[in-house]
Amino acid sequence: MLNSKATHLLIRHHEIALKGKNRPEFERRLKLSLTRCLNGKGSVVNVSGRFVIELPTPVTSGSEAELKKLIRRLARVGGVSAVAPCSIVEPELEKIQPEAVAWVQNEIGADPNAKTFAIRTRRVNKNFPLNSMQTDAQIGTLIKKLKDTLSVDLKKPDLQLNVEVRHKHALIYSWEQEGVYGLPMDVTQRVVCLLSGGIDSPVASYEVMRRGCAPVFVHFHSKPYTSEASITKVTKLASQLRNYSPYPLELWLVPLLEIQKAVRDACNERHRTVHYRRFMMRIAQEIAVRRGAKALVTGEALGQVASQTLTNMQVIEDGIELPILRPLIALDKSHIVEKAKELGTFETSIEPHEDTCVLFAPQHPATQAKLAAIREEEGLLPCFDLVFAAVDSAEKVLL
Repeated sequence: MLNSKATHLLIRHHEIALKGKNRPEFERRLKLSLTRCLNGKGSVVNVSGRFVIELPTPVTSGSEAELKKLIRRLARVGGVSAVAPCSIVEPELEKIQPEAVAWVQNEIGADPNAKTFAIRTRRVNKNFPLNSMQTDAQIGTLIKKLKDTLSVDLKKPDLQLNVEVRHKHALIYSWEQEGVYGLPMDVTQRVVCLLSGGIDSPVASYEVMRRGCAPVFVHFHSKPYTSEASITKVTKLASQLRNYSPYPLELWLVPLLEIQKAVRDACNERHRTVHYRRFMMRIAQEIAVRRGAKALVTGEALGQVASQTLTNMQVIEDGIELPILRPLIALDKSHIVEKAKELGTFETSIEPHEDTCVLFAPQHPATQAKLAAIREEEGLLPCFDLVFAAVDSAEKVLL
């Protein structure tokens, strides 16, 4: 249960504090992202260098579920390291002590089996008369009087009270929801993310989102050879990633079937997958140009499949002018799976679906394709017409 003494939500950030003269710009972006998550139900204000959101009413059992939902939403905003329900008082010991005691009293009421506690004071205001350890001792002495069985445990306490003494305010809290860290999203830093429906690409998209990039999702399908289920699945994945964006997102559903047929009829069977990927990159780049995106993002991990050898990746990106970001390039599959589970995309990703790249796929694909041979085969294809026909036929979904 959340503490009924909470009057605000404290928004902690981490990396933004290291941005020097650019810090105000990153704080502006973070405040804007947080404000969008509130949907007009509250405002984000700066309190002694921290962002806080005032709660409209004290926390009650009726409002707790809705508040927890809001906390989870705010914790998914890029740049947020933690969200904590808190109370705010003047930075004076005689104001901090009774508020801290009342806060812990509520905590004990919610958890009567608690036997140990710890006080963690962070003194940003160096003019405060006591240092952190002295403040801990003063508050701790009062708290021990609340319950005879309470004892101090600094390593693994049942209850932990955090006190931040800042220049104009003191913030008191005991529990926090960990955030995604990173940087706040900037809608001008748009990237095109290739979303396949597998485990890797949603994780790669998330990684660039938490670094401040605004994604445009692109998914390739082979309808009617592949079913509507694959599109339903990727739409669900994109919607799950939307939870980590304060802004609406786009999903482009691009038909690849005509390109696959052309490649099947004109090119070496072992080169089909490489050709598919080269066309995907060209199409993604054209969508990026139309949407003002600055880079392409893929879920490739080195050596994971035939198209992801160093040689084939070099052949696939040949002729692409935009940077290609590969956030997962050196990660083991187990690490990617764990991250997908954390994001909540894993269960969706493992749902069965027909993979576009499998259509007409060779039994023994080339792992070391020669660029000269690939270019020669492409000379037999109307590449320009195929790319623009696919882009023009794409369906755009707003999330």
